[in-house]
Amino acid sequence: WFSYDFDNIPGRPGVWISTGGDVNKPLQSAKGLGSSISYDDGNSWHTLDTAVDHTCINMTNSSFGFGGGITSGSGTDGAFVYSLVNNSCGKFVQVEDIASASPLSISAFPNPSKSTFNLQVNSIDNKDVDVNIIDFQGRIINSMVTAPNQFKVFGNELKAGVYMIEVRQGNKVKTMRVVKY
Repeated sequence: WFSYDFDNIPGRPGVWISTGGDVNKPLQSAKGLGSSISYDDGNSWHTLDTAVDHTCINMTNSSFGFGGGITSGSGTDGAFVYSLVNNSCGKFVQVEDIASASPLSISAFPNPSKSTFNLQVNSIDNKDVDVNIIDFQGRIINSMVTAPNQFKVFGNELKAGVYMIEVRQGNKVKTMRVVKY
């Protein structure tokens, strides 16, 4: 584990991210620079990267968070977005990569729903979008690919519960919560 900062991942009990970095004293961070993830309350850690000087981390939901870094002063580094790649690993992406990407938005209705949801993904990019349906335990229940700016119906296969819809298009990620009753 890295010793600069750590944060639990909301909605994923026992899952933690740690970061390591300090531009002036990199040897004071356990294992030096980088980030790692634990799925068992810190008993074991899996390295995500070792080449980046990460500082503070703040996870905002089960698959997305922000990380600080050391800036070179060029304006193109020093802040990172953590994004869950699949159910078992994640990565940090520089904020400039997110900022330069085109807008992406999602909506699902009706929400809550008794049977199915209508999913609409809006994007100015005309590239296909990867959609993951994630249960409250953080497991991917269903994955699909859809074109942007049209409707996709899903949800018949879901049991009653709370789910996260994660939509990815390149390095852009949007999530939203849906409830099936």
